[in-house]
Amino acid sequence: MRNLYQKLIGVFCTLSLFLSGCTAAGTSAVSAPSASSAVPSASAPASSSSAQASAAIALESTDGAGFEAVMLDVHQGLSILIQADGHTMLFDGGPRSRSSYVVAWLKQHNITSLDYMIASHYDEDHIAGLVGVLHTASVNTILCPDTTSDSKIYNSFVQASQGINTVHPEPGQAYALGNASFQVIGPIDMSLPSDNNKSIAIRIAYGGFSMIITGDAEAEEEADMVSSGYTLKSDVYAAGHHGSSTSSSDAFVSAVSPSYVW
Repeated sequence: MRNLYQKLIGVFCTLSLFLSGCTAAGTSAVSAPSASSAVPSASAPASSSSAQASAAIALESTDGAGFEAVMLDVHQGLSILIQADGHTMLFDGGPRSRSSYVVAWLKQHNITSLDYMIASHYDEDHIAGLVGVLHTASVNTILCPDTTSDSKIYNSFVQASQGINTVHPEPGQAYALGNASFQVIGPIDMSLPSDNNKSIAIRIAYGGFSMIITGDAEAEEEADMVSSGYTLKSDVYAAGHHGSSTSSSDAFVSAVSPSYVW
């Protein structure tokens, strides 16, 4: 096992993170961290006219490589950009109203290609921004659930993804992203009610750091993940379904036992 020394550089939380509702209702066991409580070096991003993120975590290793997770400020939606050792993944893209922001953020940070794009499910506030990215950046592989929708945005997503390797991952499948790896931990039962319970959920690990992202998975899908036997314990939990009371069940939060919640 490689000798990797990692240092937590920062967890950045701005007011927009809390305004977007990313604190889970009914989950008193955890809370969203303030910038001051995260690490001594944490601070809020300075205000500017350029595209800003809601929250960010950066890790560095002794070999000069690194890992970064950025929650993009897509308001009532979800979009998280993960970079590990020069490899990049975008998990969801936020709503139509923030599509141009997501595209601008990637361009501002010179990100022109993605190893992976994950569409957790096909709600407009998760995939509309992905359509914009598909028109402006190259994508190697798309991971999305094996379901369909009759919505216009779903049809736009399908059309924009033509010619790209598209995978409907099975639970338990693992993928490499540089020296990071992520495992698909949901959905497990595609017969559950609500399209939210068909959300792709992943746990990503880099050295000793780990993070869980569950899209809009609700309590039923969370229960399946708890019963699955997959490792759920993680340092960071991106609160499911924008912090809605339908997600972040006590049993799931207890299994994840996060130090920080986005």
